[in-house]
Amino acid sequence: RNRYESKIGHFSNAVCPETRAFHDFPSWLESNRDLFIGRESVLMYCTGGVRCERASALLKHQFNINVFQLEGGVVRYLEEFPDAILGTGDWRGALVMFDGRRVLMRQSESDNDKNSSFQTQCDGCGEAAGLFELGALHSELDRCDYCRVRLILCSRQCSLEVPENIERYVAQDRNILCSECNAGMSKLKKPNLLFEHRLVRKNRIQCSL
Repeated sequence: RNRYESKIGHFSNAVCPETRAFHDFPSWLESNRDLFIGRESVLMYCTGGVRCERASALLKHQFNINVFQLEGGVVRYLEEFPDAILGTGDWRGALVMFDGRRVLMRQSESDNDKNSSFQTQCDGCGEAAGLFELGALHSELDRCDYCRVRLILCSRQCSLEVPENIERYVAQDRNILCSECNAGMSKLKKPNLLFEHRLVRKNRIQCSL
């Protein structure tokens, strides 16, 4: 699963690829060959099982390794073991969906609910945030101003799904960038595109007010 998805939820002790999109997986695999050389088998999971088919074929071809897949993906796993989303099993956090549900998450009043203490990092301010301190996950507004990749933004001061934060964003000359674009800002080939994206975002925000 991509970085955005894994930051919101993953299995405990899982290897989470730092990929922005699935097409980055082959290059990530090449950079992390040591993780697979010498292994006899790997257990792989994804949201619904589709990307696993492509990724497992790549692993088998490059490393001649046995690949086992979570049948039906995390979606079916949580359907069969619904309490796992409360942290009673090996799942931590929430599950990003690609339909109208956006994200599967539940909150328990139990002191043993591991998801209540699940922490991720806001891509905007860099501060730690729990699942219930984030903006609307899988939001169309919370994206990088330049490359448009999805971001995880806290509701305290960064997520543009929160009205108070919208006013701050519109008023300030501020960019919301992913880590890659932020690091390479001086090397961007089309800096005017950043300005255009900010205008599009602001127009979309103002239309929703």
